[in-house]
Amino acid sequence: MRSSVYCSAILLLVAICQAAGAQVQLSVSMSPAQTAHSGRLFVVFSRDDAIEPRFLIGEEPAPRLAPPFFAAQLANWTGDEIRFEPTSGFPLQQLEDLDHGLWHVQALFDFNDALSELNSPGNLYSLTQAVEIDSSVQSLHLELTESIPPETLPEDTELLKFVRLRSDLLSRFYQRDMYLRASVLLPTRYEAQLDERYPVLFHVAGLNGRFSRSLELLEDEEFMAYWRDRQTRPAVIVFLDGESPFGDSYQVNSAVSGPYADANFTELFPELVRRFPMDDRPAARFVSGCSTGGWVSMALQIFYPDYFNGAYSLSPDSPSFRAFNWSISMRTTTRTTVRQACFARVPAKPMATLYSVSPTRYAWKPPWAETAVSSHPGNSGEPGTRYTVSPMLRVIPYRCGTSKRV
Repeated sequence: MRSSVYCSAILLLVAICQAAGAQVQLSVSMSPAQTAHSGRLFVVFSRDDAIEPRFLIGEEPAPRLAPPFFAAQLANWTGDEIRFEPTSGFPLQQLEDLDHGLWHVQALFDFNDALSELNSPGNLYSLTQAVEIDSSVQSLHLELTESIPPETLPEDTELLKFVRLRSDLLSRFYQRDMYLRASVLLPTRYEAQLDERYPVLFHVAGLNGRFSRSLELLEDEEFMAYWRDRQTRPAVIVFLDGESPFGDSYQVNSAVSGPYADANFTELFPELVRRFPMDDRPAARFVSGCSTGGWVSMALQIFYPDYFNGAYSLSPDSPSFRAFNWSISMRTTTRTTVRQACFARVPAKPMATLYSVSPTRYAWKPPWAETAVSSHPGNSGEPGTRYTVSPMLRVIPYRCGTSKRV
């Protein structure tokens, strides 16, 4: 009897210890201390030691599978050691909610406001540390000693060329140096010494697709066999870039994202014609894309009918919202909704899968109820979330307290 009671007591004690919340005291500093930066400080925990945790922030939308990450907004931080006190997290709300066991931990400080990727050039991060979480107090210091290198273009190949062009229009809009990027796939029969020009297809990717996606085609044996076939009509394919400080630019002019259409048509496209064997007649220009790229290709053909000779729009986003029923108030907000709806910039992939405010034909929950992950990397800001219908005909939440779009 005593033995049974004793065993039960031991099991109860173990259960209580396991149920006890994690006690993690985290501090972060920059080394060496730098000029003051304002940005978002992330700390991410992962069970996987095969990949740096910073690459996992927001990559998995399912709460059951997502590596926990926490964030805090910092203003004019010079790098002095601070205690990390997150204001938000996903899928956990606080450090004390971490499960016991071995975690791999890394910090990332995102202050690059020219590119939307968290792991953008110049951003700082720590080396990964391993920590065993249990019911005892754990003290952990993360030092931001590493910097993401400056941007470099992929190496040109015989057929695939890469372009990065400073845009005067976008630089004036953002009051900093801003660049347009593209890749150009040349026909196999192209010879530089011949003055031969070819029809051009402008390709637009799905949401946030980058210009470097063309590299995948070089690894596609079936496509390359088609491209190299002497029976294939020679043409030039231009892969446009979906990047802007706030995610996809949609390749259109916007009061929020800037004059991307003007920059393309007056700066990038003429430069591509100058460098590459592109037939610059309207009859020889076409545009195509899928999903978001389908919308963009359709929009460019409609907005610039004299520039393109045709658009091949595949599975486009809806061009009209007239049939949709919205269950979100566009005029009234409370501090609660503001705190939940004010997002910060996020990596491209989760933005593509989670952060778009997509309508349905039925009443639907607000985006912060549907996708809890979206409320946690963000800045709580000031009350008064503003919504606008952008030129993309999509409801876009502004980041509170600024003129910046999500």
